[in-house]
Formats: sequence, C-alpha cells, structure tokens
Amino acid sequence: PERPPASHGAPRQRFLPANRAPPAGFDAPALRAALGSLEGNAVVVRHGKLVAVQGDPGEPRPVNSVSKTFTSIVFAVLLGQGKLRLGDVVPGSAHPGPPPATYRQFLNMTSDYGLIPHAPGTRFAYHNPAVQHYGSQMARQYFGGQPPDAIIEQVLWSLLGREDKFWFEGEWSGAGGGFRASARDLARIGLLFLREGRWRDRKLIPAWYVRELYKCQIPKGALYNAWESGKRKLEYSLILKDNYSYGWWNNAGRQFPELPTELIYAWGANGNNIIVIPRYDLVVAKVAEIRGRPEPNVQQVVLPILKSLKERREAP
Repeated sequence: PERPPASHGAPRQRFLPANRAPPAGFDAPALRAALGSLEGNAVVVRHGKLVAVQGDPGEPRPVNSVSKTFTSIVFAVLLGQGKLRLGDVVPGSAHPGPPPATYRQFLNMTSDYGLIPHAPGTRFAYHNPAVQHYGSQMARQYFGGQPPDAIIEQVLWSLLGREDKFWFEGEWSGAGGGFRASARDLARIGLLFLREGRWRDRKLIPAWYVRELYKCQIPKGALYNAWESGKRKLEYSLILKDNYSYGWWNNAGRQFPELPTELIYAWGANGNNIIVIPRYDLVVAKVAEIRGRPEPNVQQVVLPILKSLKERREAP
C-alpha cells in the first residue's frame, strides 16, 4: 500500500514534458516501436531532456536490487563530503571472524561478510546480507539511524528533486522490494551519473569515482565464494566477476557485445533498470514487475533504442 513520502520538502523539478520535447536525433517511429516492446514503465532521456515515455512514467514500483545502487550512492555522497573513503573499514564486518572488510570490498561484492571461507578481497559473491550490513552501518553512523527513504531524501532528492511518491520497504539490498520509485525519478539518478556526479551547478559525487564505475572493480584472480548458494545468486555472481564496480554493473567484460563498453547500469529483478551510456548522452530508466518468465537483459532493452538513433545509423 502507498504511504506518504518520507519528506515533504523535496522540490518538484520537472523534466521537459515528452510531448513538447524535440526528437533529439531519433527516428520517432523506430523509437516508439522500441519502447512499445517493453513491459512496464520506461523513459528515455537524451541531452538532459525527457524525450520519450512508455506506460506511466510517474508510477512508483518496487525496484528490488536497484536498491543496491541507491545504497552505493549514499556512500558516494559521503565520499564527496569527505566523511568516508573506500579504504575505511566497515564496523562490525569481521563476521564470522577477522579480518574486517572495507567499504571498497562491500561495494564490489568481495567483503565475504558472513561467508566461509572468509578472506575479504579474495572472493566475490552476490550477497544481500552484505549490502544490508554496510547500508545499516552508514545509516547508524552518519544519519542517526534514520530509515533508508529519509536518508535518500536527504542526500539525493533534496538536490535532484523528484516528481513522484517514493518510499521503502524491506532491506537496503532490495530484499522485500526495497525502494519504491518511478521511472522518471530513476532517470534523474542516471542523469546525475551521466554528468559525472554534477547536478546543475552542484557537485555531489567526485568525478573520479564515477569514472571508476565503468571499470570492473573485482580484483583479478578473485574466486567465487560458493558458500552463497542458489541458482539465481550463482547466475548473478558469475556475471559479477568481469562486469561489476561499486554498486553498479557495467560492460567492462563485454557481456553485451553489441553495446558500448562505456556503460553502467543498475539492475533489479523483475525488469528494473537505470542505464547510462555516455557515448550517446543517453539515459534509459525502466520499472516493471515481470514475474514467472525471463526478463529482458540490458542489451535487449537498450539496443532497439540505440538503433533508432539517426547518428548511430549514419556512422560508418
């Protein structure tokens, strides 16, 4: 059930409405067809303008593991404020025993938090309890134990604004659905990262940190920690090895051969994404609740949209 947003003070800053926006270099019928093939709600932002929508762009839905990206953004903002560093140790992370793990290791899924063998930085696993732990520690240390949606209002929406209802149920990892957000508000996050952490005249996240997101941050030679079981977790973990940075997925390992290498995305179960492609000054955001059948991967979502770009068609 819907409930009021955690904060009533976030400004309502609107994108240019889609029906007034220029086509921004797209073949309009091809773009409509690309979006029409998607299930759920989606928006396309190019050159900072909302140029196309599918479904209801203002409907909040559970974004599931896109919540992991929200959690990493809290760290990134604290980093920009000089309050945290990648090498800082996360309190309570020596579990089930020493040594403790750093924020870098929690962000890149190599913390081994609660796992055996426990050797942070040497093994990787897509592990929800680890995200819940470091998110909770940041909340306790820097925000007085406020709930996650209130923290996001403070560190993100107070600057970016938002147009739609936003709330949280579950865990920082996205278990239980995590954050509830609309496609067009997710697109604001994509635009913040497309602009290397800058929103208008404000610098929120260090540019060097954003650039690191396009590289795989899991150490070479790291092994899969098979203690974290389950078919879905195994699938995610094996993709992690070459295509994960700090709370964002990327294409550094060329898992999507038809897409640019310079690409980052947030990925949540049931068809939720934020996709950032600097080459085309493009953001695609999507929320859905696809259940009982395979959801499209990022290449399947974004390639038809890229093919509708006139400049891409005309490139030699």
